[in-house]
Amino acid sequence: PGADETAEAVTFGLYDPAGRQGKAITCTVAELAGDDYVYREIGEFVFQGGEYFYFAAAVNPQLESILVDQIVLVREEERDAKKSN
Repeated sequence: PGADETAEAVTFGLYDPAGRQGKAITCTVAELAGDDYVYREIGEFVFQGGEYFYFAAAVNPQLESILVDQIVLVREEERDAKKSN
């Protein structure tokens, strides 16, 4: 309560250290506030092996904590397979 809702709260994403590339998003306090689960999409990512998820809390003394309960991965069909159906 009382935190600046426009302030950054956390950055999270996927990173491939071998290819030195990744995808990440940053969420504000307003996007994550409340008691309900919040689902955020990072985007498509092709796993080659060795990639990792990361969570980096923002330096914000107004935030008491950020809790991560689940990470949900959803497999997408190949785009060509979708087009042929």
